[in-house]
Amino acid sequence: AADAIIMGDRSLLEKNLLMVEEPSWHVGVLGIVASRLKDKYHRPAIVGGMGGDDKKNNTTPTHGDDDIITASARSYTGVDIGAAIMAARQTGLLLAGGGHKMAGGFKCLRKNWQAARDFITHHIDKQCGGSLPKSIKKIASILPLTALTTDLAIEMEQLEPFGTANRTPLIMVKNARLEKSTWLKEQHLSVFFSGDGMGKGTLRAMMFRAINNKTAQHLAASKRGTTFHLLGELYANDWQSNKGVDFFLVDAAIAQE
Repeated sequence: AADAIIMGDRSLLEKNLLMVEEPSWHVGVLGIVASRLKDKYHRPAIVGGMGGDDKKNNTTPTHGDDDIITASARSYTGVDIGAAIMAARQTGLLLAGGGHKMAGGFKCLRKNWQAARDFITHHIDKQCGGSLPKSIKKIASILPLTALTTDLAIEMEQLEPFGTANRTPLIMVKNARLEKSTWLKEQHLSVFFSGDGMGKGTLRAMMFRAINNKTAQHLAASKRGTTFHLLGELYANDWQSNKGVDFFLVDAAIAQE
């Protein structure tokens, strides 16, 4: 739904802040949606909604100026979204709000939504001199495909809990050969890779809600045998007593000859 709004108004992507709202969106999912938009469009994102708001007592949201929009924000290193929200709150545009460098949230009247968008966008423009810093992914380790074992995944669990100050380690796998890819429920991509040579093991990688993800589309269209460098997160999987690993794919690029 958020992508549909953005596709319907491409001007939203011309600014250094992506800020969208829809009354029917439940406040419980706003942070998840903001995080996905931030990752997909490579810019700070704020998502607003009213569904499930106590003020509405779980009734159908309306569209009056006095309606209260609840918003959740996500950013990345180099753009302090919390500072922008606090500054907007001090002007009186927001009823409440706060956060830290990477995430935040606020409440505002619907009639102030556009003004809040303009103010927070301007604050971000001043922070970064008009040009957003690049979103940099820090790689924790470069490993061969055969090193992604259950034992390693279990050891990595000892580093939890993961969060803003303790990011989930990103692992790079070089020269993984594409074996096959399958769309699940028409939105999740399951991809099998093998290591170099025969008998080098296989790895199943997943990209969730990836139907509009360009990397997922490229993987799905690629021929068997194409070699990729992969970037993802490793987790232990003990489904139905069958120990294994889950590799959640963050990015992939064709390995250059």
